[in-house]
Amino acid sequence: MKKFRELAKTALLMLFVVAGFYACQESDRLTIGSDDGGAPNPPTLKRPPLPLEGGVRLYYQIPSDKDLLSIDAEYTAANGDVRRFSASYFIDSLDVLGMTGEQTVRLYAVDRAGNKSTPVSENVVPLKSAVSQVFDSIAVKPGFGALLVYWKNLQMERVSVYVTLNYTLKGAAREANIVFTSNYDIEQRVIRLDSITTVDVSVYVEDRFGNVSAPVEKKQLALQQDGAIPKKDWVLPAANDTIGGVPMMYGDAAEGKTRYIMDGIADYGRSINYLKTAGWGRTGKANDDGGNNNVPWSLIIDLGDTYRLSRIVTHQMHLGNAEHPELDRAFYYQDYNVGTYNMYVWTGAGNPTQVPWKYDETGWELIRRHTIIPPVGVSNAEMSRLGHEGDEALMYPEDPHYTPPTRWFRYEALTNFLGGTNATHLSEVTLYGIKQ
Repeated sequence: MKKFRELAKTALLMLFVVAGFYACQESDRLTIGSDDGGAPNPPTLKRPPLPLEGGVRLYYQIPSDKDLLSIDAEYTAANGDVRRFSASYFIDSLDVLGMTGEQTVRLYAVDRAGNKSTPVSENVVPLKSAVSQVFDSIAVKPGFGALLVYWKNLQMERVSVYVTLNYTLKGAAREANIVFTSNYDIEQRVIRLDSITTVDVSVYVEDRFGNVSAPVEKKQLALQQDGAIPKKDWVLPAANDTIGGVPMMYGDAAEGKTRYIMDGIADYGRSINYLKTAGWGRTGKANDDGGNNNVPWSLIIDLGDTYRLSRIVTHQMHLGNAEHPELDRAFYYQDYNVGTYNMYVWTGAGNPTQVPWKYDETGWELIRRHTIIPPVGVSNAEMSRLGHEGDEALMYPEDPHYTPPTRWFRYEALTNFLGGTNATHLSEVTLYGIKQ
């Protein structure tokens, strides 16, 4: 203990010495607003600028003036704006950003009185800017009663994508302007345009520095059309019935009922309108995963006729405030609800109900795996609104088109929203497409 105290005293003494050293150094400097009567010496570039995406990093020797406050850099953008960047006097590098091409940067020192040194000019060439990268990646595609806008933003800089739509509705020319702002690396935004058949589109990108791209223009894009597949014709197999080598899930635990997924009512408040697996969705499957017999479970639907599918809308279990569900997020985008699922259609030969009992899923064609992305940075009320609205997924999101003709659809639940196996609830499923 005595040795520990001696070490502590030594460390404390060293701390006082270091603090005193820096205090003496700082006392030699002038206070803010002081003026020694002259401008500081200019900084000296130590090596060539380092190109960055949409900018450069300048390395310099800091001048020794005792009233130095900062090292600043500026350049004049194509639109005439002068963009300025600053670093404190003890940092020997400065990032200059927001460039879309070659620039002349002016680097100078500033003292505490606001005096500026003679500028040091340097021609620089940045790497590709965020605006250019996003612009080059933008794709506009017609969806089903909707327009899809895709882009990549690998720098993850905050950009705004401006979309202008011109179309005719009920004989009248209309214009709509929409702005999407994001810093995600990959984006897909859907613009609903129900009752619209063709549309003219113009899209451009702007970054946080005010750089603006040229527009991407598409004329007379023809939107694809689909419709909700009537649920009155749907038939649900009994739990554990084998359809194409896959058992139908069990969803009638406690208050849950599998049939609720097709009654047109999305669970909201304490309406109790959902299926519930209670951890036993995988009926018919061997207990081969260490004891969890829940996921993956397969909800299989006989559509009643042959359809080509286009998209799906799913609704989660809410089970929240009965009087004010619109204010209560409850279980939306959380545990118990399905967050990731696969979609299959039956394209195998023959009737899938006649396939012998065996785990052979080769007749089921995997359409895609979809993960529902929870909203970020929104209120509980907005979370409730979005959850109640439902979550839409295209069968082919990169290039919207119809699935092969099928009479049987299979929804395979994989995880909840936390990535776990406790995906025990689902409220409603709606499918869209066209009759074959």
